Amino acid sequence: MNPILSKVLKYLGYSAYATIICMMTIWLLFPYDRLKQMVIHAIDSDGRYAVTVEDVGPAFPFGLEITGIKIVSPPEKKGDKPGKLFVERARVFVSPFSIFSDTKKVSVEIDALGGHIETDVETKGKAKKITVKFDGVSMAKLPGIAKAISLPMTGSFSGSGSIKIPAEGLRRADGKFTLACKSCTLGDGKTKVKMDFRPKHLKKRRPNILAEQGVTLPKIRLGRFGGDIEIKRGKATFRQFESLSPDGEAFLLGTITLRDPFPFSNVDGYFKFKFDEELKQREPKWKAIEAGLAKGRRTDRYYGFSIRGRFKDPPRFMPARYSSVERLYDKGGKRRGRRRGGRAGKNRRRPRAIMRPPRQKRSPRSKGATSKSPHTIMRPVR
Repeated sequence: MNPILSKVLKYLGYSAYATIICMMTIWLLFPYDRLKQMVIHAIDSDGRYAVTVEDVGPAFPFGLEITGIKIVSPPEKKGDKPGKLFVERARVFVSPFSIFSDTKKVSVEIDALGGHIETDVETKGKAKKITVKFDGVSMAKLPGIAKAISLPMTGSFSGSGSIKIPAEGLRRADGKFTLACKSCTLGDGKTKVKMDFRPKHLKKRRPNILAEQGVTLPKIRLGRFGGDIEIKRGKATFRQFESLSPDGEAFLLGTITLRDPFPFSNVDGYFKFKFDEELKQREPKWKAIEAGLAKGRRTDRYYGFSIRGRFKDPPRFMPARYSSVERLYDKGGKRRGRRRGGRAGKNRRRPRAIMRPPRQKRSPRSKGATSKSPHTIMRPVR
């Protein structure tokens, strides 16, 4: 064997042996109990939630594996049940080459909510780039959905996309996400919905049967409900968010103004839907349901709901026949843009020019009294 090649192989073997010994030492002697407390403190930095973690251990080659994360949030009102979120497993990987560079890369894999979520975070100073991909997330287990619409919802939620957040924050973020809910259903035929969208002063004066007893909503098939979310300069826009199923049609329009932190972001949206005639004839209590949605009944047989407010509050769902959000879209569901130039710019009506007679030139005043200038003032001679 070549002596130079034998020396190279010898040093490579020593390096590999030292690397293995170093990794084994870190895995065996690393203070994972202290790291568990750090993870709990990172999740519950404000002290509002009850967080428990079963175990923290190493993940091959350079990462950590956290199992059994349980997060319990306190109820907002008396009598409400506390919110629960359970994460089966979370794996965090750090690129060893990014430690010596300005760009840091971290990858996270999460098994929770009945699905799998993958996230890649790339940071350079205060700027970030986040890439997300998830599949098989259960809508029934997704926190906040049942509370927002007050109805049981089933289906498989999937999507992917990325967002670039500059040093200025979410106000200047750009990105795009594609979301879809497959085989989605709304209602189960058992849960009663209490609908009362009147103002507070009317709720106290007159009782409402729909608000006190509630109405059972049948199981409605939404089919595939989803679309794209485009983010430009801190404003996210819903594009072609629609659902076409045998039980009806649904469309989601609007924008989200991003703010730091994200719970302070403001949403201005409009959700309209139409049910099939066969579904109305099949359900005997459908007249009571339509009576509760009378304020949102439109002339095109759709029912509309406005969605406004901050995510922190949370947003309010109120029946509305029309919304200013619809002006941003055309008939195809795409957002309209400002037309600049082209035929539309040339044919644009311009204000008509005002024609004024030319100004007469004034001649200088003559010193004599018998001047022929029309501007000379004639005075009697004394």
